[in-house]
Amino acid sequence: MFADRHDALSRWLTAHRDLWHPRPFAERALAWEAAHPEVAAWLDALPDDAVSPGVAPDLALGPEPLATWAREAAAHAALPDLPAMPFALQPRAARGLPGRKQAQIAAFVGAALRSAPSGDHVLDWCAGKGHLGRTLAGALGRPLVAVEWDAALCDAGRALCDAQKQPATFHTLDARGPEAAALVGPDARAVALHACGDLHGALLRAAVTHGVAALAVAPCCYNRAVPAESAVLSAGGRASGLSPDADDLDLVHRAPVVTGPAGRARLAQTLAWRLGFDLWQRAAMGEDTYRRMPPFPETWLALDFAEFARRFAALGALSTAPGAEITAFEKAGHARLRSVVRRDAVRGLFARPLEVWLLLDRARLLEEAGLEVHLGCFCPETATPRNALLLARRA
Repeated sequence: MFADRHDALSRWLTAHRDLWHPRPFAERALAWEAAHPEVAAWLDALPDDAVSPGVAPDLALGPEPLATWAREAAAHAALPDLPAMPFALQPRAARGLPGRKQAQIAAFVGAALRSAPSGDHVLDWCAGKGHLGRTLAGALGRPLVAVEWDAALCDAGRALCDAQKQPATFHTLDARGPEAAALVGPDARAVALHACGDLHGALLRAAVTHGVAALAVAPCCYNRAVPAESAVLSAGGRASGLSPDADDLDLVHRAPVVTGPAGRARLAQTLAWRLGFDLWQRAAMGEDTYRRMPPFPETWLALDFAEFARRFAALGALSTAPGAEITAFEKAGHARLRSVVRRDAVRGLFARPLEVWLLLDRARLLEEAGLEVHLGCFCPETATPRNALLLARRA
């Protein structure tokens, strides 16, 4: 069912790799700029209020071939909304949960309830306090089995279940280990809401190896797969020849959550100062290459740029310290940021298609194991940008 779409998306991403694999933040010249100067000129002419950190323009309004890239990206990124049962959390179950998490759990459970109530128990993977698993288990009248590595969260989850007189067993385990995998079996209805990288991958692999009655997984944080190559799970995905590296996987999670003018201003200053520092280090080190630098405290943004640069150089253990010449690089960093955000908007077209490629890879893994699989959105992006859900059960 998913192989044809996955293969087509593999071919499209491979054909356009020069648009999404290079990082404008790290590379001062991109091959596509020389090949399509009309696209670069259109981007550079955009007003600053139309494109800035946290603000993306409508690239479908641009010249060809940019408009075609945007239309194709939207088509490849499209996922259907999953049918769902109307479901709302009871006030007691929702107590203490942020509104967005309440919306995510209610939508997840509503989508999961559309499939037959198979399995002797609900297995909540990377459960935290077990809010998701407890809610679904209560709706199905099944006991809860939870896997969570944090002992304090397990204790809190047990207390919540005890207070509601709900049968539950919490296992304090690393979800990537064999003890957790052994809990996955034909009697389990396994669920995972935003288990990161290797963690949701471990559940899917265990479901394939040990069997499962039913599965509902909303993946998250593909960039936390270690090594990055382990993010591709299916045989079909590995055969495609598309092997995203760590920077490619970061692209999926590229969009920062920025609220208000003050947040956007802080983000712009952070990026401009990093870019200015990068231009300085290239000149000071005599190597025109990007150097990865660690994060810095937000309080440093209150310093002047020269002091920031001195502290940043020490933080990165650079052998050369900035001198008086560093002040000129602050203005250069802001100028470079204007160019970077415009080129990065093109790269951003491929963030959701690449995420869909990873989702199809996981759907394909489950299909290769003989499971019946559905893939779609379980909630709007306003509730979470990671709003895709894999539903699977034994055929």
